[in-house]
Amino acid sequence: MFLDFPLSEDDAISSFQAKYVKFLQFLREDRFEWFKNYDEIVYVDHKFFLTTDHLGLIETNKEKEIMIRTTPRLKTTVWDEVNDAMGQERYRRFMLQTRAYIDEKIKSGLSENARICNTGLISYSHNNPDVLSFVNHIYPDLVEIGTSECQIVWALISQQYLPLIQTIDWADIPILWKAPS
Repeated sequence: MFLDFPLSEDDAISSFQAKYVKFLQFLREDRFEWFKNYDEIVYVDHKFFLTTDHLGLIETNKEKEIMIRTTPRLKTTVWDEVNDAMGQERYRRFMLQTRAYIDEKIKSGLSENARICNTGLISYSHNNPDVLSFVNHIYPDLVEIGTSECQIVWALISQQYLPLIQTIDWADIPILWKAPS
């Protein structure tokens, strides 16, 4: 099934459009109601080569409503992710708004010290209303900032939903990272 988004050559736009799927916003559309017949939704970025063996590892090891992997390189603050994001124009373009967002969240009591997770592979028990509350908190924040740099937003917002989230090591589910052909 296709989403009715205009195709764009702009990396920032197309990357942002993917967040609609990544953070389960499509479930709000009536035509996707049939997803309720399934317990799990596994989101995977196009650059990961996901196999049935990987899905088996997720199914066998998942203990909470959301499972996500850490980044391959240790990043322990949102500022580590900001520094990495500066290398990509699609994130750099929105960095003033992103920094203001981080400052606002820190002032509200969230910590800048959070293990950064790679949002390229996420398993959701999407029929849980708390899971939907979480993704429905992340997506509007991305819209507010205008960025697709969701790992920063995840690191901050996830602090309010920690009982739902199982964070595993990057290497626990070894997936080939390759450019799509």
